[in-house]
Amino acid sequence: IWMGRHEDVAALRAFEKALSLDHGNPFAYLGRGGIRTSRADYDGAIADLSHAIKLQPDFATAYNARSQAWEAKGNHKRAEADRKKALSLGAK
Repeated sequence: IWMGRHEDVAALRAFEKALSLDHGNPFAYLGRGGIRTSRADYDGAIADLSHAIKLQPDFATAYNARSQAWEAKGNHKRAEADRKKALSLGAK
């Protein structure tokens, strides 16, 4: 909801609150990773998205999101690997 309205400060707080309550929530890591990517914090985004994938290995959306962060960092090989993995898991 917040991310669609570009209220990333409030969204970041909400995801961090969710993670303080449940460190095992892959969706909160996905959300925070998306915000970090939009803020050009690619290393932070990759860390969050990798954690989401560790928690839920079949999380195609997290692979897609991480591919965007890798791409933004200029690591096209890792970005392509994540895109392929996302597709293999049924992402469109």
